[in-house]
Amino acid sequence: MGPSQSIHVAPSDHVILAVNGGSSSIKFAAFRDAPSWPKLLSGALTGIGEAEQRLSITSPNDTPPTVAAPEGAAGGAADQSSRRDRNDKIIQAPDSQAAIQLVLETLRRASLLGQIAVVGHRVVYGGPRLVQSQVVADDVLAELRRVQPLDPDHLPREIALIEMLHRQLAPVPQVAVFDTAFFQDLPRVARLLAIPRRLEAQGVHRYGFHGISYTFLMQRLAEVEPGAASGRVILAHLGAGASLAAIKHGCPLDTTMGFTPTAGIPMATRSGDMDPGVLVYLMRHERMTAEQINRLVNRQSGLLGVSETTGDMRQLLDWRATDERAAEAVDLFCYQVRKTIGAFSAVLGGLDTLVFSGGIGQHAPAVRAACCKDLRFLGLALDAGRNLRNEPIVSTDAAAVKVRVIATDEELVVAREAARVCA
Repeated sequence: MGPSQSIHVAPSDHVILAVNGGSSSIKFAAFRDAPSWPKLLSGALTGIGEAEQRLSITSPNDTPPTVAAPEGAAGGAADQSSRRDRNDKIIQAPDSQAAIQLVLETLRRASLLGQIAVVGHRVVYGGPRLVQSQVVADDVLAELRRVQPLDPDHLPREIALIEMLHRQLAPVPQVAVFDTAFFQDLPRVARLLAIPRRLEAQGVHRYGFHGISYTFLMQRLAEVEPGAASGRVILAHLGAGASLAAIKHGCPLDTTMGFTPTAGIPMATRSGDMDPGVLVYLMRHERMTAEQINRLVNRQSGLLGVSETTGDMRQLLDWRATDERAAEAVDLFCYQVRKTIGAFSAVLGGLDTLVFSGGIGQHAPAVRAACCKDLRFLGLALDAGRNLRNEPIVSTDAAAVKVRVIATDEELVVAREAARVCA
């Protein structure tokens, strides 16, 4: 891939592409590198490697550009998608290579592909050495490969995406933006795990994740309420992956995710924090391998494990009146969030602002209400009407703690960082 010093960036009126690769999805967005950072196109390709793949495209006026299904696409895709959103198409992308080709074809049909000056990648895990956004040169790729064993669920796919796009778009520079960078200055007491120090020397400590989302939320908070971002803030990014972070004077003091994104509160399919003795029990009595345990705690647990039906909070909320397992899954999730709000308030020495974000945090009033229940002693009080309408501020006017709902935009942060690094 070559040394980073040879990179040359096109003029600022060109396009910055942000790529957010997950275990079975690729989200992408194209931005114009201009003062207002207009979003030209965004999309999400989901279900990669699963039975059904979907591509959803959004342009600024919500009119999707023409998207051609690849050769051999699922029959009847147009008919099936017409029964859903116009932007949502069933396509065929059985692996990451096919998915990337479809993303590039979408950009080409939108007349954006030839204008791309920089590609920014959200990289979940940078390990102990990669703590700043940087151009992906050979040494960066080598370090990512070296720390792959610390994050086998994310890094292999993210490295593959970088390499595939490099082959397709060279010499356009690729920039890695690390989710863990936001927490690089986490207080040592919050980073330490109570394990032998020789393991810490190998990089086994708490890193924190969702840092790109938290970067956006803090920037947005500073915009909508100057001064609030320098106060005592708890950010709750609640989605399929969910975490909370405690921020004081703009600096993170603690977060729920730790050595891996599996830690913390229960998520759609991730267990969250677990007694290590449970894992020992599974190895001894269930004869489970490391790979089986990894699948259990990351793919079969959380809301899915407790409900035995789904990890989708929307469905669980619909079913909880008639399904006790669904009700318990929702209650457990909200209880753990509520408990964390209390704990992080102690870390912060009080609380001024609570921010809900992510798919659940933004769109589930019942979850927000349950998460804030019985926290009046902290100064939390929700306005039922505002909360039901998902207003930007859902707390009462008299409440000591302002509770906000803010939509995050990780792709915008990635694009801005990529442009900054290559400036």
